[in-house]
Amino acid sequence: MLHTGPSTNPLFDRRPVALYADLLLHDVGTGDGIAQAAAAANEVRTPALWGLRFRRPLLHDGRAPTVTAAIEAHAEEAALARAGFHALDQASRAALLAFLGSL
Repeated sequence: MLHTGPSTNPLFDRRPVALYADLLLHDVGTGDGIAQAAAAANEVRTPALWGLRFRRPLLHDGRAPTVTAAIEAHAEEAALARAGFHALDQASRAALLAFLGSL
């Protein structure tokens, strides 16, 4: 969990921030082929999932119309996460998608 820095305003002083992201560079099989600064051509920076319910289309190139399609597009480092999504029973998958839809 990330935290805000020191602030004189108590609403912002060292508060937890639920980004639901590690903000790191990963090769998840959806890179755009363009190297930029520290990112290799096959890497993308993990975006924060907050506000996900307001974003469409998804992925860096806009090719995923739904969260499920975005998950299905992931490979490489994200293959294990995609496999975990596939292994969920129908109720668990629906609960996960509902949670993501609430962000």
